[in-house]
Amino acid sequence: MNNKLVGVFERSLETKKFIIPSNIDKPVYLLNYIVNHHITKVYIVESCINALTLWGWNRPAVALFGTGT
Repeated sequence: MNNKLVGVFERSLETKKFIIPSNIDKPVYLLNYIVNHHITKVYIVESCINALTLWGWNRPAVALFGTGT
């Protein structure tokens, strides 16, 4: 993994949907960190805020940017 910025995402306050640019594949937030540090157990959550909250509690997590694809 190159740890590079792949896009800027938004979230609608009205529909709660994530707005992801159409020219990139939907990433898994923080997956590169999990892979690079050989972490074998993680929580899977919907949003970046949820993942960062879990990391703050020393619980490794990744975020899917919503539950649908």
